[in-house]
Amino acid sequence: MVVQQNKQLAVEWAVIGSQQILAHWQLLEWDTFGQLVGITTIPVSATRLRKQAQGKLALPGFVNAHAHLELSVQKAIGLLADETMGDWLLKVVKASQETTQPTPRLIINGIQEALATGTTTITSTVRDFTDTFKALDITPSIRSVWLLEWFHPDSVVAESKIETLQDALSGAAFYLKSLPAEVGKRTYLGLSPHSPYNVSLPAWQALQSVLSSENNPFLYQTHLLESAEEVLYYQQNNPKSLNINSIDTVHQTLLGRTFQPNLLVENDMVASMALGGLLSPNLSVVHGLELSIEQANVLAIAGVTLVTCPRSNQFLHRKVVSDLLLWHPSLVIAVGTDSHVSLPEPIVLDIRLELQALKQVYSWISWEILLKMVTLNGAKALGLVGQIGELSVGAWADVVVWAIPETVTPKLEPLLNHVLNTSITPEQVWVAGNPIVNTH
Repeated sequence: MVVQQNKQLAVEWAVIGSQQILAHWQLLEWDTFGQLVGITTIPVSATRLRKQAQGKLALPGFVNAHAHLELSVQKAIGLLADETMGDWLLKVVKASQETTQPTPRLIINGIQEALATGTTTITSTVRDFTDTFKALDITPSIRSVWLLEWFHPDSVVAESKIETLQDALSGAAFYLKSLPAEVGKRTYLGLSPHSPYNVSLPAWQALQSVLSSENNPFLYQTHLLESAEEVLYYQQNNPKSLNINSIDTVHQTLLGRTFQPNLLVENDMVASMALGGLLSPNLSVVHGLELSIEQANVLAIAGVTLVTCPRSNQFLHRKVVSDLLLWHPSLVIAVGTDSHVSLPEPIVLDIRLELQALKQVYSWISWEILLKMVTLNGAKALGLVGQIGELSVGAWADVVVWAIPETVTPKLEPLLNHVLNTSITPEQVWVAGNPIVNTH
C-alpha cells in the first residue's frame, strides 16, 4: 500500500486562525483530502525551509459572496441621470438575450478573473444549472456556490413552480455526485429568489417550508433594498395604487402586468420578511444601500449577512454602503463583485478593487477589517464558517501566497496594504490543497 505524504507550504508570514493573527515563519500542512492538519513555526535550525519561505505571505483565499458569472463578458451598462433602476434592469435583460457567447464560456471567463486575483471561492446566481456544470467540467478548480435564480410574483403559490425548483435542485445534486470527488466537495448549491419585489413572500415561504421539511439548512441569497425606487415600490403597498414606478415598469414589460407586494408590515420589507419567517443565518442579502439602521438591527438579530458590492453601487447609484452599517456592532458584512455590466473600469472580477473603493470613501477602515470582509465574513454569508476564509486546522487548504519585497514593513497593515491596495497577481494559489497552475 502506498502511503501519501501530507503537502507542505513554508512561508515567512501567514495570517492564521479565526482571529487572523500575523505569524512569522510558518509551515502549513494539509492532508490528501485538502484540509489543513497543521500550522507550526519553522524552527531556526530548518534553514532550507526558511529559505523557501522567505519573502512569502500566505492569506486565506478571498471569498466573493456575490457575482453574476453569466454576465462575465458583457460591457458595462451605466445608469443615466434621467433613468431609473427599472430602465437599467431592462437594458441588462436585453444585453443578456443578445449575448452570442455560450453561457459556459461566460462562466469560465469570470472564474479565471477571480482565480487570477486571489479569489478561491465565488458565489454566482445562475438561471440554469445545466450550463453551470458544463463550465465545471472544463474548469473545476475554484470553490463555487451556485444559486439558482427564480422569480414568482404571485400572491397565490404556484405548486408547479416549487416542483420545478425542487427537480432542478435534485437533478443538480445527483449530477454533482457523478463528478470526481475533488470537484463535488468544493461545489455547493442554493437558491436566489431574485428580490422580494420579484418573488412573493407566500411563494418563498412555501418553498422554504418544503425544503426545510427535508431537514436541509438551505442557502438563500436575495437582492434587497438596492435603490430608492425599491423603497417607493414597497411604500405603495396598495393594490389600487396608480403610482407606477420603475419596478412596476419592469413587471409590466416582462410579465405583461404589474404586481403589488402586499407587505405583512406596512412599507417595510425587512419587517415583513421577519414576520414571514424568512430571515435566518442561511440567508444573505445583497446591496442594502437603502437599509435603515432599524432594519439592519433586525437582520443582525436574525443572523443575516449583508453582502455589499461597492464598485457596482458607486457606478449605478453614486454611493456605497452607509458608514452607519459599517459601524454596526453585530451586522456581518461580506463583499461581492456583482457583474461586468455594473462595473466601471477596470471591468474585472477582482474583489480587491471592491475593498479599495470602500477605503477611498471611508479612509478609517483598516485593511485588517477589509480582509475580514472577504474571508471570515464571506464564509459566514455562505454557511461555511470554519471551512473557508481562514487558515486554521480543519479548514480547507484554500491558500494564496503573495510575494513580499524586503521594502515592505513586516507588520499586518503594511503587508495587507501591499496585497490589497494593488493589482499584483498571486505567486501561488491552492484550492482544497490542489495547486492552480494557470491563474493568469
